[in-house]
Amino acid sequence: MVLASLLMVGCAGYLPLQRYQTAEIRKQDTIADVERKINGASVQASHQFSVGDQYYLAKHYDLQIGVQQQVFYRCRPYFGCSPIVHHFPVTAPYVLIYREPGGEVVGWGTLEELSKNPDDRISDLMPALKASYAAHRAKK
Repeated sequence: MVLASLLMVGCAGYLPLQRYQTAEIRKQDTIADVERKINGASVQASHQFSVGDQYYLAKHYDLQIGVQQQVFYRCRPYFGCSPIVHHFPVTAPYVLIYREPGGEVVGWGTLEELSKNPDDRISDLMPALKASYAAHRAKK
């Protein structure tokens, strides 16, 4: 089922991030390292923000957390009804945070995971990241 949804979604030019891809990410990976590991997942938004005198780049993705199946029926006279099954990815917002200007990863996860991160250096970034993301979305 997951493969079918990926193939269907891939045809549309949109590819959500997968958990197995995020499992490969390590602190201090560069942007190039991460892009190689996530293999073409579609970036939904990208914006810069700062905390104090340190600058960061946030890249937002959709993380596929499941698949929703919907069944439609096509009915024709004399032939009856036949089911048509569509698979749609179920996603959650996912963020990768890079330190600028070097571009090394400092944190990654859903907004909720990052907000509750036990490392204060990560959780302290979240108010600025959320404000920057809201401003970025308001521009669109």
